[in-house]
Amino acid sequence: MAAIDVLVVGGSGRVGGSTLRWLDQLGSSSGSSAPALKLASGGRSRSRFQASQQGLNLPDLGFV
Repeated sequence: MAAIDVLVVGGSGRVGGSTLRWLDQLGSSSGSSAPALKLASGGRSRSRFQASQQGLNLPDLGFV
């Protein structure tokens, strides 16, 4: 896995998912000269991660 800029623990839950969505929008906002953030979600269940990854539409999201 490539280097991670931000790890959100509990990213498959309500608050963690909203945080990941916001960080993704922040990192890819138009007019921003900063590169996109490399995000990862930390948790215990890969199946919940995969479900939230699809729901958030973040195909590059990493799992830790």
